[in-house]
Amino acid sequence: MGLVEIYNRKQDIDVWQYFEHKLLYLIKTFNLKIDNLVTERTKSFVPYFVKDDKYLSILENAQISHYFVSPENNMLFDEMNAFSENLIKGFYRKISGDKSLDTFEKVERSLQKFVRKYNFSSIISSGIHKEKTPAEAVLGQSTQNHADFDTLPL
Repeated sequence: MGLVEIYNRKQDIDVWQYFEHKLLYLIKTFNLKIDNLVTERTKSFVPYFVKDDKYLSILENAQISHYFVSPENNMLFDEMNAFSENLIKGFYRKISGDKSLDTFEKVERSLQKFVRKYNFSSIISSGIHKEKTPAEAVLGQSTQNHADFDTLPL
């Protein structure tokens, strides 16, 4: 499942803050579990760039083991790179010529629409969820984990 956020302020939200506030919420909501988190060894993910080692408490509380791989050995990230490429080709290149997207809110709404279409319409081409949409994969796993569907934000 692909997630994207755009921020309309100068101060960046670091990846661990995003992980804590957005992804952990979704993991709890859909009753999912992440045992291992694998990230590239880049500035965004390397712990000494994060204030107060907050990432350690986030991962510890969620019982997630964190492993690094070098950016050169990123075959693990092929699917995410494909999503990023799709996002660039399908969204970012098109918005520069769209005169109707003249406010941050309109761009954000358009991006949410694009990601929603991706999550509910694109078909996974390989792996254990082959021939499913990202939404079907998440909802299927949520069913197996006995998620409370009455509380899901759908």
